[in-house]
Amino acid sequence: MNAFFLNTCTFSLVYILRVAYSNDKDYQQQLINKQNDGIVASDFEDGIQSIKHGIQESAKEFKNGVKEVFEAIGDKISPKS
Repeated sequence: MNAFFLNTCTFSLVYILRVAYSNDKDYQQQLINKQNDGIVASDFEDGIQSIKHGIQESAKEFKNGVKEVFEAIGDKISPKS
């Protein structure tokens, strides 16, 4: 197993134990909020990447559409031999 995986597992176990055995409800809620903030941040980053990908795809489609229009105009105005 690699070190990153072990560190992640250890952190998760410590987190679970700290929440489970804490008598301080505010502390438990703070830990839960920190985890939720991380999840929200991750989801937000995924959303940004999805938007970026969508914009890139739209730009490609727009470029192809413009190219098709210019080709169609070129066919209409060019003299036929």
